[in-house]
Amino acid sequence: MVQSQPTPNNHFNETQVSELIGYLQTDWPSLACPSSNGTRLWSEEWEKHGTCSQSNLPQYNYFLQGLSLINSLEDIILLLQAEGIQADGKVYNSNSIIDLLKLAYGERSVGIECNRDASGNSQFYQVYVCIEPSGYRVIDCPVLPDSKCADSVVFPSF
Repeated sequence: MVQSQPTPNNHFNETQVSELIGYLQTDWPSLACPSSNGTRLWSEEWEKHGTCSQSNLPQYNYFLQGLSLINSLEDIILLLQAEGIQADGKVYNSNSIIDLLKLAYGERSVGIECNRDASGNSQFYQVYVCIEPSGYRVIDCPVLPDSKCADSVVFPSF
């Protein structure tokens, strides 16, 4: 189903994805704020990433394809858990996390980012996986963000 073109100024329009909200809440939730309904996260994702692919994927299709990718890519949390790395508030080696993800997704196809918790500890924050603009396959990331990760990182509970 193809919905209308993006709204003026490329802003997120929840009505364009209303049929997907239940799926988004289940499969693309805000882990930073689990009690939120996700609208802020999806708005940020659309405005930061989705607008780059809007010539191929209007908002509805962008989120539909994102949901499809979420369900088809190997679950990152399960992948890490299989190696004993879990969201338990413990400290892990950041290079081990990166190496495991690179093995699963390809050398230049993935990166991680860390931030600082209230105590100043480096904590595992997010994983970057690059997808081609049409939204169908993982590609090598042309640029990865500075990981800002210390050698040891806390994987916070959520």
